[in-house]
Amino acid sequence: MPRRTVKAKLTSHAGSSLCHWLWSSVETSNTPVITKLRFPSREGQSTGLTERLPYSRPVARVLAAFLLLSSIAGCASVPLLIREPPADNPTLADVQTNPPAFMNRRVRWGGIIVSTRSVENGTEVEILAKALGNDGRPEPGDVSLGRFLVNSDGFLDPAVYSAGREVTVYGGLQNALVRNIGTRPYLYPLVKAVQLYLWTEQSYDDWYSPFHFGFGVGVGI
Repeated sequence: MPRRTVKAKLTSHAGSSLCHWLWSSVETSNTPVITKLRFPSREGQSTGLTERLPYSRPVARVLAAFLLLSSIAGCASVPLLIREPPADNPTLADVQTNPPAFMNRRVRWGGIIVSTRSVENGTEVEILAKALGNDGRPEPGDVSLGRFLVNSDGFLDPAVYSAGREVTVYGGLQNALVRNIGTRPYLYPLVKAVQLYLWTEQSYDDWYSPFHFGFGVGVGI
């Protein structure tokens, strides 16, 4: 017997906004709707959730419209500079190889906060760099791309911008700095923040909302 199927897929890791949901197919008939949602697990692999719903065709259309509107709302919660990288976004490894060649270049990087401290006329944040998802959020896992520093105007409270929190920054590259990690010298690329976005904390052990919310600080361009 033919049936109508509505499918939605969440392509980023747990907690990613609905702006990355994709409608994969809608088949029409007069039988109950089967709704299939796929959510990524903690390891980044998709897991399936299937539920048979005795909905009519008009109700299925309402559900599809709700998912679309929800995706727009999810996208709007994350600033454009955080969602979209510059056209030529150098990697952290490229910058470490030849810092002067990348002076004043715009980058969008992100990762996990290592430390936050007040400095003259601002705040310095040390970040363990991670690959970013489609929405600009750092991907989960233990893979590190290195470390970099962010200089942000004004005061950022270390109790809020604390170790372990996820952040994404958009800004311009400044002179790299050499600091020690333990007893080992390390070359830190330095980003002057235009937009610094602090992602909300999430529990990957519980079912989550597909919406993203966070806090951003920035300066005019």
